[in-house]
Amino acid sequence: MAPGRATMTIMKLPRRSFVAGMAAPVLADVTTSKVNPSYPRSVGDRIDPWLELYPKAFQHNLQFIRRRTGRPVIAVVKCNGYGLDHRVVGPILDPLPEVAALAVVTEEEAITLRDSGVRKPILLMDDFIESAAGELAARNITFAAFTADAGKRLTALAGRAGHPLNVQIYLDTGFHRMGMDWRQAEPWIVALAEDPAIRITGTFTELCEDFSFDKEQIARFGALTTKLTGRGVKLGPLHAIASKGIAKHPEAVFDMVRPGNMIYGIMPDDTEPAEFDIQVTYTLKARIIRIVRLEAGESAGYGRAFLTSKPTEVAVVKCGRTDGYIYRTGGKGTHVLIRSKLYPVVGRVSASHCLADLGLGHGAGVRDVVTLLGPEPGVRPYEIADTLGIGRYESFSLSARLPRYIVT
Repeated sequence: MAPGRATMTIMKLPRRSFVAGMAAPVLADVTTSKVNPSYPRSVGDRIDPWLELYPKAFQHNLQFIRRRTGRPVIAVVKCNGYGLDHRVVGPILDPLPEVAALAVVTEEEAITLRDSGVRKPILLMDDFIESAAGELAARNITFAAFTADAGKRLTALAGRAGHPLNVQIYLDTGFHRMGMDWRQAEPWIVALAEDPAIRITGTFTELCEDFSFDKEQIARFGALTTKLTGRGVKLGPLHAIASKGIAKHPEAVFDMVRPGNMIYGIMPDDTEPAEFDIQVTYTLKARIIRIVRLEAGESAGYGRAFLTSKPTEVAVVKCGRTDGYIYRTGGKGTHVLIRSKLYPVVGRVSASHCLADLGLGHGAGVRDVVTLLGPEPGVRPYEIADTLGIGRYESFSLSARLPRYIVT
């Protein structure tokens, strides 16, 4: 994807007490110039690493998911938007017609996502704490109910808020991470459905992503929800599958789908990316800060991990593992892109730098832009993960301190 003009996303600082009382998030990269007047509006001559996000790639991926499943999407933006910042990703996804709702796993994410301008429903797929409850209710956040006392707590909160609460039923069909056990859920759900303080807007489960057991989970979920619907219980839209389920279980789409990684262009493990029309939605970039000539027998980096057998030149790139470039060792098929050409990463990736072997006669120079992760062949995060033998989802470890630029 050809980069266009990069601009900063405009955000507002949350002012409510719950967020103010928590550890302050890194906001300089996504806020107005009034918060940080010195922060640039464009990349300019920045040397330190940065991220560029492509709204058109997000839209492309959502359109693919909708075509494949025929269902509206609950877009998961948990874990800080899978490393891209939910406050930046949320406003990109919110206007898209394929997106029916967004989902997060922490109160802070839910509150700041709403404060970033998201207007569609936001599902908090975890329990809530009492100190955040009022702010969540004030922002019309959808609660997940899965504990035995959920009805009592939600009814009390609705009384304080002065209006019914939107709630989704969270069922444990065998994952055993969270959710109400499906074997015990029927009377509990009926009681929730009869509570005027609770408005059930959906029911969901999550799969283990073990192909054969997924089918058992799907059957359990389908049987219970069918039985309850037959009793006249209104469960709202049903959803069970995330990114891997979209790839592996097209029979289980139910009423909605709930992808995360696939939205960002990361295909699940055990899938063939070429079979799916998905684009990586971001680029991790930095610059060359030094080029060093090495003679045969010389080394570079910690532990002398890169030892030359012939003369070469090495680029020192201002990006390391604390920035989210987690590929701790080079020389195993990891590459970076400089002037449209791939160069191998060599030696050990340190906290703030990595090394690329340029060879001789390369034409690269100090201050050249380096693409470390992105949509281009050779630097796609899932390709690098496959090369290094790590899980593809592990490629999302991007530092919250990196500025995010929206490329339009």
